Amino acid sequence: RTLLLGVCDASYALRVAAAKTQSMSSITDELIAGTAAGFASTILGAPLDAVKVRMQHLQQPGLTTWACALAMLRESGVPAFFRGVGVPLLNSVLMNTVMFVVFEEVRSALPDTTGGALAAGAVSGLAQSLLSTPMDLLKIQVQLRGGHPLSILRRLAARSGAVGVASTLSVGGSMNMLREGVFTAVYLGLYSRLRQRLELAHGEQERHVRDMSE
Repeated sequence: RTLLLGVCDASYALRVAAAKTQSMSSITDELIAGTAAGFASTILGAPLDAVKVRMQHLQQPGLTTWACALAMLRESGVPAFFRGVGVPLLNSVLMNTVMFVVFEEVRSALPDTTGGALAAGAVSGLAQSLLSTPMDLLKIQVQLRGGHPLSILRRLAARSGAVGVASTLSVGGSMNMLREGVFTAVYLGLYSRLRQRLELAHGEQERHVRDMSE
């Protein structure tokens, strides 16, 4: 009996270890894919974002998107459309890491329901908002004024001190937390739940086909 219990315990431990390894592999795959997608979308969206920020800053009545883009091209050339892109590129790596890891950890601790998936997504969004709020502010400052993000931080520190830097970088944080929480709840929470349902349906369909062939 003791030998049998030992074998059962060892078998259970191996299954748990295999499940954890598979889970970590899944997180790693999603993290790599998400980071690659974040890099691509950031590079492709940088020119549009630069024009949008410039138009919001100028607030000139009658200024069209094409007119603003042509003005930026004449003034600073092509680099004007990619100014400050380093910050969102770094942000995409950090945010994808936080988003997927926090989501999977919270998801495993909550009930396997749609509500649990949405809640895990919301918590993940709140966590990543702590990064996206200061990163977005630095990106906009670089787009409008040029320079390097570190030089902007040094100027803020020289003018306002560490407390002033923290206060400035957290401006708009509450609204960003709400935005990120809602977005990630739908983006990750609802998506993961739908994918789980589709995988179950696909598995049942495959079993049905095998049963029919036998």
